[in-house]
Amino acid sequence: MRTEITHCYNPLSLISDDKIQRLTDIQRIAHILMPDNKKSDPIWQQASRKLFKVAVLYLLDTPERPTTLGEINRLVNRQDLMIG
Repeated sequence: MRTEITHCYNPLSLISDDKIQRLTDIQRIAHILMPDNKKSDPIWQQASRKLFKVAVLYLLDTPERPTTLGEINRLVNRQDLMIG
């Protein structure tokens, strides 16, 4: 799949280049995609947001990989991913 040519909206393309604003932008997107759920333990929303933020920051600093939601999905679902 060619991710550079798309008819879809990419919210990650709106993230600022400014290092401080970048973190705020990523946190806002994380809260939109993973809103608080009063019915479950908040640790799960917090953990998923942290993983999302780390993945976005990694992609922003890796110019050879597209910064898209699809690429985040591929990155965090890799079978050979080693965390720790």
